[in-house]
Amino acid sequence: MKQPIRVRGWISTANLINPRKLFTDEIPRYYLAIQPEDPIIFDELQEQVDQRKLEAETPYSSTESVADKLFDGCKVIFQTTIEPRLEDGLMGVQRDHELIGKFVQVVGHIHMLKAGNAIFSMHIVEPAFNSLDGFDPTA
Repeated sequence: MKQPIRVRGWISTANLINPRKLFTDEIPRYYLAIQPEDPIIFDELQEQVDQRKLEAETPYSSTESVADKLFDGCKVIFQTTIEPRLEDGLMGVQRDHELIGKFVQVVGHIHMLKAGNAIFSMHIVEPAFNSLDGFDPTA
């Protein structure tokens, strides 16, 4: 059973209004990178991914594994081909750059790909109560 994951933080990169498209196909790729509110989330998420990998059965050997695309430095990366739902004040956003710096909660899942690597998918992006009122990581 898939357990939802929830990560709160500030959006640093967003392709939610205008998703990326790869050269090989026309499938939209929704992408979101956030700087998490609490750095302990990196360890917690990695533990969940490691556990899912132990439980997952893949036809590939461990020597053929592809690197996970979960983190980029101090950011948590979410990716999906299904348009995520933007909630509340985010629904009226017209351009991706308007999302930069917003404090949000992202709800998604750990998704295991056929090659045995993992990504974080996102389903809901919603404004979150800012516990560090006045802090702006982009300033």
